[in-house]
Amino acid sequence: RQAGETIGRLVSGRGDRGSSTPAEQIAEQVGDFFTRTEGMLACLEDEDSDWAEMLVHFLLGFSDLSWVFLTEILLGDPSHFCVTAAAPDLPDIVGRHPIDSGLAGRIYLQPTGPVIKPNLKMDPTIPPVFNKDDSLRKATSFYGWPLIYTDKLWGSLLFVGSQGETLPNIKISLLRSLVMRLSAHLHQWRLFNRVIELNYLDPQTSLPHRTYFINRLERLIELCQAKAYPGPTLSLLTISGLGRLAVNLGQKKTTEVLKSMAEYLLRSSGIEWELGHVSYGLFALAASGDEREKMDNTLLLFQNSLTELTYSLPGHSNFIFHHARADYPSDGNQAEELLETALARLAESD
Repeated sequence: RQAGETIGRLVSGRGDRGSSTPAEQIAEQVGDFFTRTEGMLACLEDEDSDWAEMLVHFLLGFSDLSWVFLTEILLGDPSHFCVTAAAPDLPDIVGRHPIDSGLAGRIYLQPTGPVIKPNLKMDPTIPPVFNKDDSLRKATSFYGWPLIYTDKLWGSLLFVGSQGETLPNIKISLLRSLVMRLSAHLHQWRLFNRVIELNYLDPQTSLPHRTYFINRLERLIELCQAKAYPGPTLSLLTISGLGRLAVNLGQKKTTEVLKSMAEYLLRSSGIEWELGHVSYGLFALAASGDEREKMDNTLLLFQNSLTELTYSLPGHSNFIFHHARADYPSDGNQAEELLETALARLAESD
């Protein structure tokens, strides 16, 4: 509807049918804009489609600014967001950012409307776009829209200029219409993928079950090979004491505790890590070899959190934590081999 109103305003007062007025030329450009963006949005249900990259690159040319970003609030960690697509690609922009780290986070802190700052250098109190160490510290203008549908905040669409460029009002109007359309379509896309995930996720924890985790681990191995990263490390951790907890406090409480464990691991994990719940109380984490130290620290903090969790469960004895690891390729060349090796080591640790 809003797109139609925008076009209507543009073409109102046009001249004779045989002439092409500036308003008609603009209307044609508006039509081309929505035709192209709709074509990209039609790819949303294709899991292998690079629709997000295509969209941000198209919008980069449309805006004539320096950078365009699509961001998303992290599932299970609403205090952080990540950059899901960028044009042009910026290797020094990290994957995850605290919501209070800069201008981009203000989209989530005040999601009632756009954050438009066409003259960043005029106000020294304005924070950086993401953080003070990224390459966007030379930004001169910023435009950001929250992506909201049915009061659900999904992410944001950001535009940044570095040469004093600003967006004219007509482009701001078109982008406002696109943001509404993109928000609705992303909502549908998430519902579509949520239905698919029901076949892949363990219902107790909402983490991938064994079969799906193995598939994800196999993809991680292929990714490390393609990008010449150190081979992935697989860590298994098992939690003993859940059975006793079910006897003492009931299965419902035990399921809540199990989900809280999964949420802790999800919040503490790196953006490119793979997580799974491969058996009752048996969690799996995998990451490229250069993330091994971070993964070990995460597991140590998780083990400490179990002690705190015990204190919050009156009448329950301590949880017992066991951990085992397998490395690619020394412990296996395939995902199943790594898992079997780690399981064998886990059994020995008992």
